[in-house]
Amino acid sequence: MIDKILALGLTALGATMMTKKGGLFIESSTYSDFEITDRIVDSIRVFESGSNVYEKAYNLAGEYLDSAKRFKRYTIGNGMTYVFKEGGIPHITNYPSRGLNAVRATDTLTGLKNEMGYSGLSSSEFAKKLTENFAKAASYSRVARDLDRLGIPYRVNYAEALMEMSYGSGSAFQLSSGLYNVFLTSVKNDSSPYNFARSYFIYRYSYYKSLTSAWGINKNGWMPRIFFAAMVAKGENVDATSIKGKYYHTNSKYLENKSLLIRDIQREFGYNASW
Repeated sequence: MIDKILALGLTALGATMMTKKGGLFIESSTYSDFEITDRIVDSIRVFESGSNVYEKAYNLAGEYLDSAKRFKRYTIGNGMTYVFKEGGIPHITNYPSRGLNAVRATDTLTGLKNEMGYSGLSSSEFAKKLTENFAKAASYSRVARDLDRLGIPYRVNYAEALMEMSYGSGSAFQLSSGLYNVFLTSVKNDSSPYNFARSYFIYRYSYYKSLTSAWGINKNGWMPRIFFAAMVAKGENVDATSIKGKYYHTNSKYLENKSLLIRDIQREFGYNASW
């Protein structure tokens, strides 16, 4: 009963959430103590791997660990490119020249489970655990500290959208100027759900477009994902599977669905996106 009363009180406040830790409910009221939610873990699975959990490491065309393109970037599970243990502790691999804890070309989920002490989990459970572990070490902490410092009112939907961005494009938060500062300035001046979501969409969309080579390869998959996360930031009750199914197709309906997404972006955010 007390849990229900607490939850109702938090809903009324609109600026806090309950996070479950070790069987206890802990109130979160800042961006810095936000923990990844099941909704965002699930959306990462949907946009990264769909209904599949990739047992073997694979390389996406055009993805490298370094700017000199010496080492290919490998992915496993639900889009994991770096591997962390509980609490965001790096799983140090024996391939340091590729970057510590980077997924290796020869990695499998079964092998990693045995290495890391998760042999009792199924592949899907282990992939989810890797996502949760990664969230502890993700670049989200950078923007969380900045939002708290600027006094942006805490909203769980804002934090969820930014956590999703941290997983999908965490390098965007490493920017010390440019697009990142434009985003921060915009939400500091107007932290309403509409402006936050619109600013978020423009920031992430513009950042992805700046990645010229990767944008050319991945833009058709990225756009529904950006739209989903921006709608989360806006406070809409959206489902990742439905959003992906509605807008992303490789079949003959692609152009029709692309046009629909362009129209919906304009309707929701007053922004003319093109790709």
